[in-house]
Order: sequence, then C-alpha cells, then structure tokens
Amino acid sequence: MDVNYIPGRIRLRDKMFRDDEIRNTALAIANGINADQEIVWNEKTSSILVTYNASKVDEEKFKSLSPIIEKYKMKLLVYSERNKASILNMLAEIKSALTEV
Repeated sequence: MDVNYIPGRIRLRDKMFRDDEIRNTALAIANGINADQEIVWNEKTSSILVTYNASKVDEEKFKSLSPIIEKYKMKLLVYSERNKASILNMLAEIKSALTEV
C-alpha cells in the first residue's frame, strides 16, 4: 500500500480498495477522523484521499498506527482474496487505535 501523509492530508493507494468490503471499511474509518474533512475515492487510481483540518486532529492518532501497519506489512504487499481477512483485521485494529487515543 502506498501511503502519503502530511498534516491535513492522507492518500492511501492500493488495489485492495477495489474490494467493496475493504474500501467501505477504510472509508468508514476515514470518516471518523473528524467532522471537518473531505474524503474522495478515486476508482481509476484505487486511492482514498482524506483532507482535514490538521489543527483539529491530534497527530498522535496517526503515529499510533505505525506498529499496526508494520505488523501487517507483508499482507499489504500484494492483495488477494486469501489475505482479505488479515486486511480487515488490520482495519479493525486501526479503528480501535483511533478511537482509543
């Protein structure tokens, strides 16, 4: 998965987002970042762009995700139906981490 992050903007790009369940789960998580945000799904590039007001978000939320993403790194290299459950588990862990901070 390709992740580009600067405060106020996150772009996630991967073919796994073409899977409806994975994409909808990721979009629901992104929707919980804060109330003042814009989320754009680009089907052509398989990317999710989230722009938000950085001054209204605790950046520690995002720093806490690194160990979770690292844990699933190998599963994220190439999406297949076989690793879909692992990806959904990772998304559940990310959602939990974001709501805990």
